[in-house]
Amino acid sequence: MLLAGCGGGGDDIKFTPDPKPAPNLPSPNPQPGKNVYRHVSSYNVNQRAFGGSTSNNAASMDTLNFNGVELPLIIEGMKPGRLANVDNLTLGGTSYKKFVSGLTRGSNARYGALTYQGNNIVFHQGHLTTNMPTQGTAEYVGDVVHVNNANNEYSNGILFAHANFADKKLKLDFTKPGEQSNFVPRSLDAAIDGNKFTGKTNETTVNGAFYGDNAKDIAGHYANPTENFQGAFGGSQR
Repeated sequence: MLLAGCGGGGDDIKFTPDPKPAPNLPSPNPQPGKNVYRHVSSYNVNQRAFGGSTSNNAASMDTLNFNGVELPLIIEGMKPGRLANVDNLTLGGTSYKKFVSGLTRGSNARYGALTYQGNNIVFHQGHLTTNMPTQGTAEYVGDVVHVNNANNEYSNGILFAHANFADKKLKLDFTKPGEQSNFVPRSLDAAIDGNKFTGKTNETTVNGAFYGDNAKDIAGHYANPTENFQGAFGGSQR
């Protein structure tokens, strides 16, 4: 198991190996949700088709409902600002070929990517901001997980985001964590509408939201059907 974290001051992502990978980890009991917003995008490998769903009152931040099944998203010991990255994980009886799940530093949103029963799933969910700023700017830093649907390859990057609340614009920059990484940097632009944002840059669409008090956290996902990739990201204000 790998745990990645990106510091609020822009520190490099660090990976810590787990000395004893467990084949079947217990999943902590999910905490009940209250007005949990959830947005999911998926790609079915066999059908070669994208799908998605949205919920404004999901059952919990700690699970993800996919095709009627509540998928566990947390591992014992996970902390805010950390990204769990595990291959061939069985968690609470649910088996994943790939499992990447993170919690923003403000603990207001979960995001990640999963490969489950032939589906590559990216998601973001949490407690939406109810007091959105209307003036000023904010800088965010966090993590990105990118999924190449063609070969089921995952890679990790660093998120830097700049929000201009007066102009209702958001700039997202995904960068490599190091020279040896195979992560491909990219920049995306989005328009802020209330506590959510959407955009399209060079055939890549992005969907996300602001979470927590005063837009403390952001999370979202992106997809490009033409190039057959997708990903998820999350971060917190510096």
